[in-house]
Amino acid sequence: MSTTLESKPHDTSYYIKSIIGLAVMVFFGMLPAPAPITQTGMMLLGQFIGLVFLWTFVDMVWPTFAAILMFGFIAVDVYPNSFALASIYEAGQQSIGNWVTVIIICLLLISDVLDECGLIRRIALWFITRKIAKSSPWGFTFMIMLATLVLGLFMDNSAVQVLMFALATELFAIIGTKPEEKWGKVVAIGITFTTVMSCGITPICHTMPILFMGIYSAIAGTSVNWISYMAITIPAALIMWAAMLLFFRFIIKPDMSKLKTMDYAKVEALRPGPMSAKEKFVAVTFVILVICWIVPGLLDVLAPTWAVTLWLDNNTTMLSPMLIIITLYAIVRFDGKPVLDIPKACTRISWLMVFLLAGIMMIASAFGEDTTGISAWVLENLTPLVSGLSPYATVAILCALTIILTNIANNIPVGIVFVTIGVPLSLEMGINPLLTASAISVCSVLAFTIPPAFVPIGICYAYPYGGAKYTLRWGLVMCLVCIIVAAIVIYPLGVLFT
Repeated sequence: MSTTLESKPHDTSYYIKSIIGLAVMVFFGMLPAPAPITQTGMMLLGQFIGLVFLWTFVDMVWPTFAAILMFGFIAVDVYPNSFALASIYEAGQQSIGNWVTVIIICLLLISDVLDECGLIRRIALWFITRKIAKSSPWGFTFMIMLATLVLGLFMDNSAVQVLMFALATELFAIIGTKPEEKWGKVVAIGITFTTVMSCGITPICHTMPILFMGIYSAIAGTSVNWISYMAITIPAALIMWAAMLLFFRFIIKPDMSKLKTMDYAKVEALRPGPMSAKEKFVAVTFVILVICWIVPGLLDVLAPTWAVTLWLDNNTTMLSPMLIIITLYAIVRFDGKPVLDIPKACTRISWLMVFLLAGIMMIASAFGEDTTGISAWVLENLTPLVSGLSPYATVAILCALTIILTNIANNIPVGIVFVTIGVPLSLEMGINPLLTASAISVCSVLAFTIPPAFVPIGICYAYPYGGAKYTLRWGLVMCLVCIIVAAIVIYPLGVLFT
């Protein structure tokens, strides 16, 4: 009886919120459209607002399917030149069939291979058994953070955080660190903040940069040069990361006496044995995959007119080498088993993220269409507000607002909104839109304070060595640090490399 009584209010709230979200998606479009937004644009805005509400307060999956259905009723108005046999097919193509969605599925499969073969744990342990790690307690702490950062450049942030937390728990047991001790909290929260910062640095196995830059491509009508993107994001993130380490070292100053007497041989014993043939195969092929991603961008910078550069730009993308490597992993076998068992991998990957991105891309791509009038309205209303500002100040303000809001609301909607606003605004003001989109992309992931903002923060809140109190307190400091760094360095980096 008690269970029924407890669940009934929850169910009632769930249904009320579901009805509110669906009602916004259906009826918002009936409101008068402020020029130059069209009635189609109002319907699209209603679907976006309702979808974000449902994702935030109800569920992260089924609202996407409701949005695809509703978008089907206006798709022909958004894309009047569509060749789809029916409007609902256009909705499917812009969502589940969107290139960003396909890339994310491929990245999740590749990430599963890297994790399953043990390569990621081997790399992490390699870092914390180097000479510098043995030299001092801070050298050991630094190498834990560096291992997290390096892995974070190439792996999904949640996977890296979970793996490093598992490894940290083993280290805490060896050292005798208790959950209430500050060094353990420095490690746990440092791992979390590092995975957060690394998430926006590269497109390799990171969904949000691909999502945000996909929106940039749709609005600006051009492809992304990922080399230019990383030339902005990597230096900026490294400065933020270094500031975090200095904060821990000189402000927090945890007691590290236990590290001075720990049995380092037990840490060495955690290292796995020689690499298996499968692990070597995965390591080599993944390096080749990364090279295939980087080479076209390098050629765009160094030799944009070469025939090979033009051919690569027109015929290959991030997706092509991924499809090749996935096919190879599925074919090649070790000990009678494929490197990538796709049916099993599909039971482990996060389909929630796939469906989330499908819904986002469907609506975000439509925002930039002239048939909605949304971009024109944004420019008409925002341009006067920044007309007296320099490009430097404009980008700095966008970065600061993005970081502030992404620590209050979920970072994905924040990034979508600011890229959607920032790119046309930059085009109007003569600012390189790639610079603005890159700045917003890296800033939108910098959520350090509360669980609704970003999944790793929720995990750290629940981890005994992390906890809400210190994560929130130190997260507020990191927000301020990141705002200052972003405002100072991102625009000059963008001017230099875009």
